[in-house]
Amino acid sequence: YEYEFVKLLCKELKVGLKLHVAPNMSALLEMLENYEVDLVAYRVPYTEENKSKIDFTRREYISNQVLVQCKSDTLVRDVLQLSGKQVTVVPNSIYSERISFLNDEIGGGINIIYSSDTSKVEDLIADVAHHRISYTFADKDIARLNKTYFGNINYDVDVSFPQRAAWCVSKNSPELLSYINEWVKNTSKSSKYTA
Repeated sequence: YEYEFVKLLCKELKVGLKLHVAPNMSALLEMLENYEVDLVAYRVPYTEENKSKIDFTRREYISNQVLVQCKSDTLVRDVLQLSGKQVTVVPNSIYSERISFLNDEIGGGINIIYSSDTSKVEDLIADVAHHRISYTFADKDIARLNKTYFGNINYDVDVSFPQRAAWCVSKNSPELLSYINEWVKNTSKSSKYTA
């Protein structure tokens, strides 16, 4: 979905699209800070730390994180039930931050397992669906999309409040930021956006 939108943007800008894939969120932001890329067309979470380093565009999303688990008679129905459970998350991600805070909030007891640095949340959802791991965290919209592939997953338990995320650019790119914001405003009203 993001790829399709970034293609539309490049067409409007009359520039070629050169994609770089990052193994994780830290690497993604590092590429932007090192001027290896001009735009991060990914849902980067609004955090105080991120806001101090990068500029967020108006290509925004609001989602919350959920617990992804397999459907069964013994579903976790409340975050307090995670005490004593093993939850696997991507390291150095919004999910690893959230599970750490949640573990503190419930008084500890969550057995936090970190996947490899190159894992993606979609990989972990597939691992849950195939019973290789028991639980993971994901954005609700990502979990909802993956349910179309894995009908046996459940994502009914919220593990965070709604969070904002957006595409971002370097602090040294005010013209690009302005252009993208205007483009987002105009594109959201067009048939391309809803198609």
